[in-house]
Amino acid sequence: MGLIETKVKHHKYASIHQKLLPHWNSKHNGDHDPRGRIWILWDSNFLTVDSLDTSDQLQQSDITDITDFLYAQELDDLATKGGHFTWSNKSAGTNRTLTKIDRCFDNPAWRSSFKDSFAEIHIPGVSDHSPIVIRWRNVTSKPKSFKYFNHWADHDTFKPLIESIWKTPVEGNPMMKLTAKLKLVKYELRFWSKKYFSQISDRTAKAKHDLEKIQHEIQARPLDPQLAQMELDASAIFFDLARQEEASLYQMVKQKNVLLGDGNNNYFHNLVKGRKSANTILSVRNLNGDLAIEEQEVANTFLDYYQHLLAETHPNPLFYDDMENMQFPHLGNTDDLFGLAKDVSRDEIKYALF
Repeated sequence: MGLIETKVKHHKYASIHQKLLPHWNSKHNGDHDPRGRIWILWDSNFLTVDSLDTSDQLQQSDITDITDFLYAQELDDLATKGGHFTWSNKSAGTNRTLTKIDRCFDNPAWRSSFKDSFAEIHIPGVSDHSPIVIRWRNVTSKPKSFKYFNHWADHDTFKPLIESIWKTPVEGNPMMKLTAKLKLVKYELRFWSKKYFSQISDRTAKAKHDLEKIQHEIQARPLDPQLAQMELDASAIFFDLARQEEASLYQMVKQKNVLLGDGNNNYFHNLVKGRKSANTILSVRNLNGDLAIEEQEVANTFLDYYQHLLAETHPNPLFYDDMENMQFPHLGNTDDLFGLAKDVSRDEIKYALF
């Protein structure tokens, strides 16, 4: 744990340390600054800290196993907005230093309670450190976009469903037929996935609870053949749901360095929350340069920008005869134009889709 700007006098350091964290080790820069502005405290059961450099403005240490500590505590950087640098030495010329030494971490409990929280870095003013304010906003619930999961193909009813949909007659050229059938597949899969895979995490947790309840009963009645069969059935249901849950989370986090089947569901859950937080657009400036922070303001800013870019109303009615007088940009040479008009091969379709 690092404390800055403590301004505790050097002779009071030991007594305060003993009152606050008597079993932790510590270092400070009191020998270089009588106010003892910088303290570093740590639990030696988890970390090893070696002092590298100390001055009235600096306490540089080498912390061993900090990565393992962050991983064990499931800590991650909280999404930030505003400035990048959080500290400067308030100097000019070649001695000037700007760096980011202040960070905000969150854990799974915080991410679950404050899903859209972020750290806002402000300008420092007269201080050498930039103040950091943690904010969060209330996000309205929205329908989730459709997402196909690869493990759906393993379900017994998946292939017959797709085959029946693909036999539906549609009109149009081959590309229009392909697009129409894909839309039909998407429409039917929405209902099919709700039937078999909705609330997969809750169902997995319930299946685990049911299995544990049966196993507790077995402790009291170990020779009951009915309980033995119930345990086998409950185990099969739980393992199947856990496999589906893990496959869904694995695909959402795109974590290639972890093998599917390792039972990393909690780890994947945390990664999904972390990715969602990192990918959330916290603020954006509109066409007038004003900063939009609230969720609806951010959405309207993007909508206004693209309406201004792509969908401006033409001042005069546009008639068919006017098209002949319009000057369109040259699209390319004859070979390029021929390539756009030629038939699409099966290999090209497979490459584009798969």
